Amino acid sequence: MSPRLLVRLARFPLVALVAAGMGWFGLALMYAGSPYVPLFGEFWTNYVIVASIILWCSAAFFLRGRSVSTWLWFGALSPLLGASLAAPPAGFVFILAKGYVAFPVGLATAWLVYRIDRRMFGRRQTDTSTPEVSAANSDRSDPAPHPQLAFAPI
Repeated sequence: MSPRLLVRLARFPLVALVAAGMGWFGLALMYAGSPYVPLFGEFWTNYVIVASIILWCSAAFFLRGRSVSTWLWFGALSPLLGASLAAPPAGFVFILAKGYVAFPVGLATAWLVYRIDRRMFGRRQTDTSTPEVSAANSDRSDPAPHPQLAFAPI
């Protein structure tokens, strides 16, 4: 298996972890102040987490390499898309009633998944086996002098 394929496949567990955590966090914030606390293992909590994982893993597949504005637009729409996956008629009413929590959590999730996408695909992989390529890819602020100029008579 090629290393590039492993990097591409490694981002999906990270996206799933972020989606599950943010799905639970958003659900917990929506129920803040009520006697109900969403616990892992309950049907509704697991249902929301699975819908969040499906939504964000598919977004990570289809939106790979897009701009941050595209990710944030998707994040703004993600509560409505998640409501259509989780509970279509009542989900929209619940999301719109708790939109002050749902939409910021969707935007935060979009930003986190965008950062995972940038971290995995933002940098070009180059061959650093030759000294010329290593010098060209160094992070020094002062560039190395030209080789012919280094030995010029003074």
